[in-house]
Amino acid sequence: MNAEKQNHHMEVIERLLKLSRKGTKIHYIYGNHDEFMAKFSGHHIFGNISLSEREEYTTSSGKKFLILHGHQFDFLTKFPVSSYIYKLGDYAYELILEINDWFNWCRRIMGMRYWSISKYVKIKVKRAAQFIESFESVVIKYAKEKKYDGVVCGHLHEPKLYTLNNITYANCGCWTEKDNCTFLYEDSDGSLKLDTYAIH
Repeated sequence: MNAEKQNHHMEVIERLLKLSRKGTKIHYIYGNHDEFMAKFSGHHIFGNISLSEREEYTTSSGKKFLILHGHQFDFLTKFPVSSYIYKLGDYAYELILEINDWFNWCRRIMGMRYWSISKYVKIKVKRAAQFIESFESVVIKYAKEKKYDGVVCGHLHEPKLYTLNNITYANCGCWTEKDNCTFLYEDSDGSLKLDTYAIH
């Protein structure tokens, strides 16, 4: 990670800590990339910042949502036999992200706009598309069985917001790539919205 990225990350952490000190409750949901934090689960790590694997949230309109990272539904992260395959894929993805930075630096020099190699690889691979569809179906089915009105997750880095069988599926996307800085928020009427933060 270069110094500029590190500074941006520290700025986000500082702002969250400041909000926490002013009384804002912050729930940190850990995933497969930071599961070493599981040993602190259920504790308040800094003031109003709590750490957990999942949370429940009720919107102002009374809808009950399950909030979690989503790796719990990923076969490759759930079963130890496949953990080596997953870690290899994880390493390959991190490598692609690094190459992506250099690739887009060259594109900038040539006056071309940002283009994501990793996103292209993920979207164009047929098996990845099938996995995403299967993942969403499993998550929706689980939410319905557990009597939730919807589920908010991440993990796949694929931002989506839709309703199927009266269950709302919301994936907040990711911030690892510049063209995909998406986020979810609750509107004044209690409905969820998906939006993109424009990086200049």
